[in-house]
Amino acid sequence: MKEQTDTWIRESEAAWLELLREHVSGIFAGTFLPSHDQTHHARVWRHGKMVLGELAGTGVAVDRSLAEGVLVASWFHDAGMAVDRGMVHGTLGKEMCQAFFSGQELSRPAAYDEILAAIEFHDRKGRDGRPGITPGRTPGIQEVLSVADDLDALGTIGIYRYTEIYLLRGIPVQKLGTSVLENAYNRYRNMAMSCSMLPTLSAIIRDRYERLSSFFNCFNQQLLTVHSPGEVWSGHLGVVNQIRRLSVQGKVRPEDFPLSLGDPPAGSTVITFFNKLKNELEKESPAV
Repeated sequence: MKEQTDTWIRESEAAWLELLREHVSGIFAGTFLPSHDQTHHARVWRHGKMVLGELAGTGVAVDRSLAEGVLVASWFHDAGMAVDRGMVHGTLGKEMCQAFFSGQELSRPAAYDEILAAIEFHDRKGRDGRPGITPGRTPGIQEVLSVADDLDALGTIGIYRYTEIYLLRGIPVQKLGTSVLENAYNRYRNMAMSCSMLPTLSAIIRDRYERLSSFFNCFNQQLLTVHSPGEVWSGHLGVVNQIRRLSVQGKVRPEDFPLSLGDPPAGSTVITFFNKLKNELEKESPAV
C-alpha cells in the first residue's frame, strides 16, 4: 500500500509540480508575504505527502486522485493571499486554480471539483461537520490539506508565520499572544482528534504545538513587565518586534533575518530564534 502511494505521489509530481511551482511563484512575484507565499505552499505539499504516507502505512487506501488532489490543492489553497489577506482568500485561490487549468492543455485532475472545494473552504477548521481522518476510512482532499496546512502553523515556523500575518492584519502587539494561542489551540485540538490514529504524526503535531504555545506564553508574561512593548528588542517580545521591523516594515525575508539584525541590538533569545528559524526553513522548504 505504501509503495503504491509513493508511486501515485511521484507520478502526480511529474505531471504537475513544476507547472504549479512556477505558476504560484508568479502569483506572488509582486507581493511580499513570505508567511504565505510559494514557500509556504511548498511546505504544505511536503506535509501533505507525509500525511498520505502515514495513512498508507496504516492500510488506508490512497489512490491517484487523492494524491494528485492534495498536491494541486496544496499549491493553491493560500494563493488568494497575494490579493486579499482576509477570509475571501480561499475563494480567490479557487478562482486562480480554475484560471490555471483553463490555460493548460493537460487534462484536469480526476477530482477537480473536490480540489476546488478544498481550496475554497480549507480554513473551515472543524466547523463543517467533516469527520476528519478516521480509522479505516480514506479521507477527502480537504481533510488531508487541513492537517498539512495546520502543521505549517505550528512550531518555530508557525511562530514567525502567525506573527507576520497577525501584525499585517492590524492586531496590536498587546493582543498578539492571546490571539495566536486561541487560534493555535483550536487548530491543535482539531488536528489531535483527526490524527489520533497516526502516532508518528501525532507526536510531531504535539511537539510543534508545545513549542509555539510555550513561546507565546513567555511572550505574554514578558508583556506584563514592560511599559513600552513596541520598543523592547530582547526576549520573546524582541522576536516579535524584530519580525515587525524586518519583515513587515523592512521587507526582509525570514531566512535573511540573522544577517539583518543590526541596530537596535538583539538579545540572545532573538538571535537563537532567528538562527533556528533559518535552519528549519532551509530544511522544510523545497527549492522554489
